Amino acid sequence: YYTIKDLLGMFILLLLLMTLVLFFPDLL
Repeated sequence: YYTIKDLLGMFILLLLLMTLVLFFPDLL
């Protein structure tokens, strides 16, 4: 059972990862 803050944190981390993969693929 997650709190809203935990879900929001995971969502933001996923968004950051997706933007990294989309805009800076040569960094990985």
